[in-house]
Amino acid sequence: EWQGLQLLVEIARRYLAGQPTSHPTELATHLQMPLSTVEELVDAFVQHGLLLRAAEPKGIALARSPEQVSALEILDILRGPQPPADLDPSDSAVSELIDRRERVIQQVMEGVTLKSLAA
Repeated sequence: EWQGLQLLVEIARRYLAGQPTSHPTELATHLQMPLSTVEELVDAFVQHGLLLRAAEPKGIALARSPEQVSALEILDILRGPQPPADLDPSDSAVSELIDRRERVIQQVMEGVTLKSLAA
């Protein structure tokens, strides 16, 4: 999660500063991440519509403005599919705990956007 957030925050900072698109190798060097990790994250974010691979100028760019990307959306993408809370209806305590955790996360993350993280 940390690496994915750092990657998007760096791309958003460049966007907000009016800088040109980023290249994966440049991002990997700047963020001190393996290039393979950056490429995997970029692929996941492209697949989910947060990033795009720009042709002109060539590089990685935001697909939406940073104020339209919630931190919760980013974390959901990075966490991947979660098992349904009602997977085992015989254990309502587990389902209730998972539901409560999700509600708390949503409350705490309310209003946190990629723009606010990049500021």
